[in-house]
Amino acid sequence: MKSRLTPSANRDLARFGDLLSVGGGAALGLLALAAWTRPGLSDLAPGPLSAAHVAAGVGCSSCHGGARPSSGACQGCHGGAAERSSTRTGHRAAMAQGQLLCADCHSAHGGSESVTFAGDGLFTRSGDGASRTSTLPHASPPGAVPLVPASVCVRCHSFSAATDPALRCVSDPRGDLTKQADLCMDEHLTVDSLRGARRLAVWESARAVARSTAWTEVPARGAATAWALLPLGSAALSLALVRVARKRRERAARSAAPVAPAALDKRRLPQIDPSRCLGCYACVDACPFAVLEVQRFVAVVARPADCCGVVACAEVCPNGSLSITGEPLAARQLRLGAGSLESLDAPGVFVAGDVTGVPLIRNAIEHGERVIRAIATARSASSGDALDVLIVGAGPAGLSAALSAKRAGLSFEILEQSTVASSVRSFPRSKIVLDHREGDVANSALWVGETTKELLLLEWQRALRTEGVAVREGFRVANISKKGSFFEIEVANREPPEATFLARNVVLATGRRGTPRRLGAHVADGCDNKVSYSLADARSFAGQRVLVVGLGDAAMEAALALAQQPNTVVTVCHRGDDFSRGKPRNIESMRAALAAGRILAMFSSEVVEISRRDVTLRSAGIDRTLGNDAVLVLIGGEPEGALLKLAGVRFENE
Repeated sequence: MKSRLTPSANRDLARFGDLLSVGGGAALGLLALAAWTRPGLSDLAPGPLSAAHVAAGVGCSSCHGGARPSSGACQGCHGGAAERSSTRTGHRAAMAQGQLLCADCHSAHGGSESVTFAGDGLFTRSGDGASRTSTLPHASPPGAVPLVPASVCVRCHSFSAATDPALRCVSDPRGDLTKQADLCMDEHLTVDSLRGARRLAVWESARAVARSTAWTEVPARGAATAWALLPLGSAALSLALVRVARKRRERAARSAAPVAPAALDKRRLPQIDPSRCLGCYACVDACPFAVLEVQRFVAVVARPADCCGVVACAEVCPNGSLSITGEPLAARQLRLGAGSLESLDAPGVFVAGDVTGVPLIRNAIEHGERVIRAIATARSASSGDALDVLIVGAGPAGLSAALSAKRAGLSFEILEQSTVASSVRSFPRSKIVLDHREGDVANSALWVGETTKELLLLEWQRALRTEGVAVREGFRVANISKKGSFFEIEVANREPPEATFLARNVVLATGRRGTPRRLGAHVADGCDNKVSYSLADARSFAGQRVLVVGLGDAAMEAALALAQQPNTVVTVCHRGDDFSRGKPRNIESMRAALAAGRILAMFSSEVVEISRRDVTLRSAGIDRTLGNDAVLVLIGGEPEGALLKLAGVRFENE
């Protein structure tokens, strides 16, 4: 019977076997350690016992009922819970929930230190089995003060945040926190609760010692490290033996299995070697399209359809376990001529750019040049008012086609439903645009290189002015139909009346963004300019009250970007009662922003009216008015293939 286990299931079983091997090897090492040594080895402790515990005659069993001592074990010597409670509200709440224990701050085996004053200017600073005695320049009352390393505070505090209250408790927040003591001595006793000024003077002396003397050096651990390595070595040896045996079985299985024919169509996708992947999240953070995730400590291609072939993930991989292989072919192939990109089902209709499924700006530019070469080669004598070519879309493919048509002497028009290069304008401010094209690109119709989006747009606008190419912005193609040997293109303008064009050839360079779905709310006269359907620059909304309509990935990413701008109030309006779709990373970030109050959410609501200074939202039949300066509508759009179908372009197997 054939196995039903999938490759991923086999990997999961292999990892489970590895864990069993490690656990078994460690257990054998511990058994050997117990058999070869006398019981109760103090050398196995995580560092020498503190001087105060040694003086008090405290043994291991006094504190340890388990691996980690509870706070109750400390209260027998150091007072009850009421006496040792924290003076800080946040700490008290964490202690009440069991999230903060005495041992988290006060380690009995090193890490923590103490200062003891003899009353004559002498003090002894001890910790981790070592101690040294010195003198103060002034006398101090007798007493002892525990010193806590500031490094234990980073569990809950951020020393890089200017508003974190823990900053006042250390001398140098940017220095090595493991070599600094927490200077706030009023964790358990307030200044007001002290009897007289004697304890306060001891605190001040302890602060002076903590600031002026170095942290006590840790003495050598002797045989403790060697004994501790015995279980680890046993576990590593067991794991190595199991993996060697598994590799031999896999090689034998591969040699016996028939060789499958190589796939003809490959996508340009990340290929990850799970045996070498470190699970470091470098590729996940570098991917701009959330294609990658870390699952079970290994990076995986979670959303292959969103991959555009950008090589940033491979460039940041620290050990080369991720590589980009295959050729950039569309996941769902259009029926196009291999060289001309002309539709096999609608002759005279050409498709170029990202809409073909082939990503990257340089490929779009090359597509624009290629389709114009094919049109110019097959051009016949002009007829009446018909254009040689009508170009739909003013992205990199459309602009490249228009400039190439100008050079070739073709009559043409280029229509854009939004603005020139709107897809590039939507990139974040100062985003670096990379070009990996090889060879001379000086004769290319449209330049692209390693630059910022702002400089790239300036270069493209300069090229349009130099060549005298005018783009008709705000022209949305509503229909394409064949009229004899020509195409009739009906256009819905931003401003009536509607227009109709007649052309011999049509180039569809519309990209994959589709046509944004419009908001059905009433917009007061003169308020159209406060409604946007894309976010090009979040900084331009700084200091405004912005309403984001929608809760898909585009809306969530826009809301998060706006929330980072100073003095900006961001409200999200969504017809549903909760998150219904979107990438897990975006949803997680949105929930965190909502919980922190950086973004406000109006669920089960819709916009009914937009006026000059506010917007009206309706929820459960009740209208609510919010002060507002701008409305960003990101509620999806028409499918990217709608115009392709109107023009007669078909997909494979359709």
